[in-house]
Amino acid sequence: MEAFGLPRPRAADPVFTPEEARVLVALRELDELWPAELRMQTARVYGAMLAGIARAEAQAFQIYTEPHVREERGDTAAHLNALQSAFERLLPLADPLLLGVHRRWLEHELAQRAVSAAERTAGSAGLPGSVEVTFLFCDLKDFTAYAEGHGDAAAISAIDRFFDVVAHERGPTGQLVKTLGDGAMLVYDEPADAVAAGGRVIAAMRAPGLPAVHASAHRGVAIARSGDYFGGAVNLAARLLALARGDELLATEEVVKRCRATFAWRPAGERTLRGVATAVAVHTLVSDRANASFSAPQRADRT
Repeated sequence: MEAFGLPRPRAADPVFTPEEARVLVALRELDELWPAELRMQTARVYGAMLAGIARAEAQAFQIYTEPHVREERGDTAAHLNALQSAFERLLPLADPLLLGVHRRWLEHELAQRAVSAAERTAGSAGLPGSVEVTFLFCDLKDFTAYAEGHGDAAAISAIDRFFDVVAHERGPTGQLVKTLGDGAMLVYDEPADAVAAGGRVIAAMRAPGLPAVHASAHRGVAIARSGDYFGGAVNLAARLLALARGDELLATEEVVKRCRATFAWRPAGERTLRGVATAVAVHTLVSDRANASFSAPQRADRT
């Protein structure tokens, strides 16, 4: 229960429903396939993700539903009863939807990994959980200043638009690892897929009244754990993002040398990044040779 992020129950309290207990017993019997360490990692991921879903649902309910119910019902008792009734009707609808979406995403992830494993040549095992992937960070440039200048409503609308664009433009091979306030961290097997997605996100956010997007891409070895990635490669990609101007995608040599035929690049010199021991050769994306979905802006920096 603590791994799920819930309070530790007292010894005498009932913790799980009979059906939940049955599942846990079945998982214990599959210990060879689903060992205790994996169960705990998965529980932490489930807990964090479902807590985020619950917060988003509660916030949306409070913003969109409560004022309407309060206005209709008038007195507090009737208002609370109506909210309780609404929750009782809505909650049973969540289970099949969450289960169905989870099943589809799990099938998608397993299929992607099966294809990657079949295509990947055998190499050194490295550390447990180590993988070589390409990281893409996208972020709304100077979003705090934008929010202060345009107001909360415009800021919320811009964030909603940004995450809609990321979901739509990330492509079939992109994995959204996590959102970072006004940004997103994605991972790809192929550098070209990451760069193309970053270019599409930047281009799609180029509209009057919206903050600019900047992006960074780096390929390296990281440790995959609990649905996230850790290590120097992740930190380098994140630090590189801070150097990018609005409407700009920066990439390291590790990315550029694998997709020179697809994209045009402009060398930006060697840069010193905080927390990185050696200077890093940086390149700026100029254009997408294949479909012109991205071109570097020929104007002053937009923030």
